[in-house]
Amino acid sequence: MKDAVARYYLQPDLLAAGEIGSLWNVRTLVTTACPAGTGILLDSVKMGFAVIREGVTITTGTTNDDFSRNIQRFVIEERIGLAIERASAICSVTGLPLS
Repeated sequence: MKDAVARYYLQPDLLAAGEIGSLWNVRTLVTTACPAGTGILLDSVKMGFAVIREGVTITTGTTNDDFSRNIQRFVIEERIGLAIERASAICSVTGLPLS
């Protein structure tokens, strides 16, 4: 999109410009799970809250020849869910330009 004097509102190639982390000073997240030409807007203050389903767990162990090579493996995970109280705080935008 351009303004009245033909200046771009944002850099056309966000990856090359290094501006991938924010858009108009709003944090952004780029994902391949969202189809091309679609954006999702989320008001995280009004939407709801995060729920901890399972606290942080740490699992250690070895596999195959790790013991003889002195290698220890760690898996650290936490399971979190979203409790959506106001669905109107989430909006899907389609038909965005691809280039």
